[in-house]
Amino acid sequence: MAARLPPVVALAAALLLAPAAARAQDAPMDPYGDKAKPAAPPSDQPVDPYADQPAEAPPPPVDPADDIDDQVAEALYARGQQLLSRGDAADAKQLFIESLERSPKGSRSSDAIRYLRVANKKLGLPRDDGRPGAPVTPPAIEQPMDPYGGGGGGGGGQGGAQDRDQVGPSPAGRRIVMAWSAAAGLIAGLAVAGPTSETTNELGETSTEVSGGAVLAGLLGAGAGFAGSWWLTDRYPVTTGQSIAIASGGTWGVTELALFGDAVTGTDSDANDVWKFAAVGGLAGLGAGTWYAAEFAPTEDEMTFVNSLGAIGAGGGLLVGVGIQPPETEAYSINALVGSLGGLGVGLALSDSVQVSSRRMLYIDLAGVAGAAVPWLLLYPLIKDGESENDEQAAGWLSALTLGGGAIAGWYLTRGLDDEGGAQARAARDAAPPALVTRDGTGRWGVGLPLPRLMSATAHGPSRTALGADLLSGRF
Repeated sequence: MAARLPPVVALAAALLLAPAAARAQDAPMDPYGDKAKPAAPPSDQPVDPYADQPAEAPPPPVDPADDIDDQVAEALYARGQQLLSRGDAADAKQLFIESLERSPKGSRSSDAIRYLRVANKKLGLPRDDGRPGAPVTPPAIEQPMDPYGGGGGGGGGQGGAQDRDQVGPSPAGRRIVMAWSAAAGLIAGLAVAGPTSETTNELGETSTEVSGGAVLAGLLGAGAGFAGSWWLTDRYPVTTGQSIAIASGGTWGVTELALFGDAVTGTDSDANDVWKFAAVGGLAGLGAGTWYAAEFAPTEDEMTFVNSLGAIGAGGGLLVGVGIQPPETEAYSINALVGSLGGLGVGLALSDSVQVSSRRMLYIDLAGVAGAAVPWLLLYPLIKDGESENDEQAAGWLSALTLGGGAIAGWYLTRGLDDEGGAQARAARDAAPPALVTRDGTGRWGVGLPLPRLMSATAHGPSRTALGADLLSGRF
């Protein structure tokens, strides 16, 4: 048992040892000294970079909304959209690529990929050119691109659709512009001179003739339009897509203003008044088409898409007029005008984001026409009534619906037509026999071309040979 010191002795020892203990606490620790020496507080000594540091706690999860990379990627994407809308596809493409590199799986990654493809299409490049992680397509060495011929060389993953969208000047496009300009000048010249005139013979019969002065004015107008477009296209070359945009503007300008003139001039109007509206529409349409071509540089596929929707809208408006059966024929002009303007507006709004080839749009248009024709071929003969107009009205309303339904069905059935590598994949499938609607061995439905073939008819008496075509075929 240890001896207990007397209180007086313990107090004296404490007073004598207190300064030494304080000096020991203030002194830094000797790394080579006794390990039992007390160390200075952490706040009073430098941190040894080689000493073992305590494990840090894992950082808290980052909110996706606060991710700086995602915010930067979204800003790059928004700026790229602005540049693309101004026609600067090259700089917009670079921003979309940087957005994907910043945040490959961010909130705007799918949109950035989609608009990167739009920019590549405007630049005449493969669909995924420059996309991070996409396979690089080697350039075609055996067929170098002719800078004046519109890019006929091979290469690219899209094949036909990309090759048709010429980037450089197009001689064929220039001829299209000159032809449509001459046509607009012809209409303007005829309208100025008044092309039609009514004459009455000795028997009181009235006939409409075209005056020689109107023909001369039309030829002068056509020559002026041809010469002006020849000079302009030589100074400012156009691509195939731009030429179609200019020609489409002139065509729709003539059509829309002629329909409008027919509606506003009334039933007792002179035909020459409608010619004046058509002339103004043709010239204004050429100007609008030229502006659109220069500002947005559309491709051939984009203009085909716009024109198809405009035609479908005009057809739907006319069929609605048949369903209404208005007392005045000018109402048909109003319906066609409203329908075509609506279709053109939708087409222009979606042409950048919807990627569809001209070949696919042809099938969609044919499907729409087939849908519109079905009620007149199958239903109207059964309900035809010569005493009222109810039969035409019913067929008209139903035909307007089946027109849209046929176009939608055509869009659905041809959705694999523009897939990358679609041609090779379709060649490897089991092809279905030719028919209007087909189903191949992989279960994919499509639209085909029914070919006439010999068929055996046994419904009436002995077997007979007949000629027909299949509407539906498939492999199961």
